[in-house]
Amino acid sequence: MRTWPVPSVTVCDTPFEWHLYDFIFGLPRNSTVSQKLWRTSEPLHKVIYTCEPACRPQESVPYPGGRVEVGIGSWESWPSLSESTLCHTLTPNVTWSQLAQAAGQKRFELEMWVGDKRPNCDHRLFVHPHRRPVMSSPGVRGVQQDLRVRSLCHDEVTSDLVSVKLISRIIDRESLNRAPCNPAKDYYYESCIMDCAHRQWADRKNCSTPEMIRDYPQLPECSRAVLRRAQRDGSLAVNTTNCTCLPACRIRSFVADTGVEMFPKPNSWSSNKLLVARVAAASVAEEVTTERRSYRLPSLLSEMGGFVSLVLGVSVLSVVDMVTEAIARRTSIQTNEPKENCSWSDSDAQSRISIISYRYCYPTISGVGIVGSLLLLLVLRDARFGGAGVYTYLRCLMLSDSVALTVGAASLLVESWDPTVFCAGRPVKMRSHSGAVWYSVAMPLTNALVGFSMGVTLWMTYDRYQAVRVPHELWRQRRPERRCGGRPLRIAATLLVSLALHMPQTLGFRVVHHCPAGLPEFYELLLTDFASDSWVWCSYQWSLQLLVRWLPAGIVLYCNSYIIFAIKRRERRKSAADAAAASCSHVDVERVSDRLGSSAARLSWLAPEGRSSQAGLTAAGGPDERSRRRRRRQETENRLELLLVAMAVSCLVTNCLQSVAIILDMVYEDDGIDFEILRSVGNNAEALNVSLDFVFAMAFVKQIREAFMCQLRHAGEAVRWLIMVP
Repeated sequence: MRTWPVPSVTVCDTPFEWHLYDFIFGLPRNSTVSQKLWRTSEPLHKVIYTCEPACRPQESVPYPGGRVEVGIGSWESWPSLSESTLCHTLTPNVTWSQLAQAAGQKRFELEMWVGDKRPNCDHRLFVHPHRRPVMSSPGVRGVQQDLRVRSLCHDEVTSDLVSVKLISRIIDRESLNRAPCNPAKDYYYESCIMDCAHRQWADRKNCSTPEMIRDYPQLPECSRAVLRRAQRDGSLAVNTTNCTCLPACRIRSFVADTGVEMFPKPNSWSSNKLLVARVAAASVAEEVTTERRSYRLPSLLSEMGGFVSLVLGVSVLSVVDMVTEAIARRTSIQTNEPKENCSWSDSDAQSRISIISYRYCYPTISGVGIVGSLLLLLVLRDARFGGAGVYTYLRCLMLSDSVALTVGAASLLVESWDPTVFCAGRPVKMRSHSGAVWYSVAMPLTNALVGFSMGVTLWMTYDRYQAVRVPHELWRQRRPERRCGGRPLRIAATLLVSLALHMPQTLGFRVVHHCPAGLPEFYELLLTDFASDSWVWCSYQWSLQLLVRWLPAGIVLYCNSYIIFAIKRRERRKSAADAAAASCSHVDVERVSDRLGSSAARLSWLAPEGRSSQAGLTAAGGPDERSRRRRRRQETENRLELLLVAMAVSCLVTNCLQSVAIILDMVYEDDGIDFEILRSVGNNAEALNVSLDFVFAMAFVKQIREAFMCQLRHAGEAVRWLIMVP
């Protein structure tokens, strides 16, 4: 059963050029524009010649407006300044099933015959929800013109049959704190905007337009000069900043398949020129889209807690065990470490490199990356990114980048402030005990998070590689489990594997306590005897770098290179196919053009007014211009693919530098000037690569870029508002 309500139908009479006539017969000279429109238009009961089922009015609506009840609803007449005529709106109060019962047959359609005695009749038909129709776009986002069909007069013996088959599209969503909406059943956002526009007009001009005469009886109607100027310069537009209209939680719109054909007019002796309009429900009568919150509060807190626990990789027992081990180490080292001779070191090249790299460069790069990642996470909270699982990778990547850059920047910044002394001819960093223990945990944790980010990047690139390599339908058939939480499972497994591979590095450190004569006591972080002498530790470090850094970077470079070559092949094939199709279509048009010459004069196709403007654009080369812009945009996106290859090459080089630096530090305990230069270059290059992740996300995804710029504009407006507050 079709239980959704029958939409409203508005019929507007032939426009009248009221601004050309100072005097209308039967009206005083000081008559208003609405009175002229009412006088020159046909009354309701004459315009609606026939209406079935049970909707033909028996009387007309007197000036300045009102309602006439009929069997299935009511008619309303009102003057329209935008259409320059009198319009009549039928508002049914029945559903499509009740309409069929009233007609006594199984036809879900509303039929009306519109008559006009003028030789140059011009009717407009609007189909819309139960509100006033939106006849022209007010320039407000979310308010669009309603379905519009135009019909002109023909000769004396033919009439137009306009058939409109409707599909009702409904978007039903919840009201959220960051995206509120009005849940009222009879609320329409378009009506609220138009009411706001009328209030602004009344406050600004202190008079009413023809559409406002019923709602503002206390105001005089605006003069002809004011209304004519409003039509020309568009001063009826609404300023939405002063409106408190919320979007509707239930948005209803109509998609129609319209067709117009000519048929012999019945009763050829009558002088009426008829328009027959049939509004019916399509085979698929209603499409409902329901939007719900992706996360309720309990599930959101649960998932956040689980993910934070995975990222930190610690628990209460591990913290207690680490603190106990640190206290035991400190006690044993303090009782067993003898006094030794150490002296302060001057500010040498190695110290200056550490200060420049880790006190200024690395924190600056990390700060930019952290701010960009957090802003991108805020953008990805938007509802449009909630339903797509592909953005799960990007959220985890931004969160991992933020934590890795924060931990790395904090560790290296503290290290740059630690003084250096010479003990037995070698430079030693003076650390506190907590600083030494923190560094032994922070360095493996940072490397684990970087490895996790590399793994997420690998999965993202692999999905793109499979989308290019395998057709989408075949890939969906081969991998049906991808729709059953595949991406979160990959992310969790990647994080656990990265933590499991890197956290054993904490076992290779020991904290040495120094009590030099004449200097304060301090601690030093060194490798254990097992780590410095065993071949197992050396093999573990080489295998770790190969699995976590070199292999993923190489796979990412290969996949991105394959994608570029595949795009180039597809472009060449598409260019060849377009050229062949253009040549074939040119020959076909020349053959068919002669056949259509005689039959075109006998056919008259009428459609919504938008089609005529579309035909004008086609003749003027509009679609060609749009295709050229689309082609240029596609070429720009294809050139951006080269940036991914460049990023993969940079990531591979950076991983090689970092691998060498880590092996020199974790295996050979190198601390010379050459090692310090290599380490500083590798750390800053790695921070730069990680910080650029959010830039690449905005460059390659248009929706993210638009949402990001919108957030920046909102932030700028908020800052400007705060500055302007006295």
